[in-house]
Amino acid sequence: MLPLTLLSTLILGAGVLVYAMHVRGELARLGANTRASWVALDDALMRRRDWLREELLRWRDSGALDAADIAHLERALARQDEIRQAGDLLRLGSTERRIRAVTRRASLTSADLATLEHEILALTDAYDALASLYNIRLRRFPGSVFAVLERLEPLPVIEFVEPFGREPTAVAAADPVTRE
Repeated sequence: MLPLTLLSTLILGAGVLVYAMHVRGELARLGANTRASWVALDDALMRRRDWLREELLRWRDSGALDAADIAHLERALARQDEIRQAGDLLRLGSTERRIRAVTRRASLTSADLATLEHEILALTDAYDALASLYNIRLRRFPGSVFAVLERLEPLPVIEFVEPFGREPTAVAAADPVTRE
């Protein structure tokens, strides 16, 4: 009877070890995917920043934007660079909202800007989803054990734009809803 108990304990132990290694590998993959997502998002933010800086010179010369909007946009872009270099992802969202507010208020429209904005929105959604999933896995058992042992920290979830990552839409109350 003793050898059967020992054998079952060894099999159970091996199963727990295999499961724990699976969870650790999943955390590592998820962390790597989240970092890769952030690199892609950071690249899109830098391309948009470079595009806006080039356009600022043209807007200043042509008078398309008033001096206050140009100064506000330059300050927001500079602040965003400082925050990005410091790695403070939580504060990055506030500068992003300021940049969007100036471009929206000044009615800056361009196919290039729209493409970059859509790319940033999609990449932000992807990063937030991966970071949220990573954080959930860190809090659950057995991920929480690895989080403590390997000193893994939760990743910040960034909210760059309005809630749910979409521009708010207005719906007229008097419009009837038709169903076909």
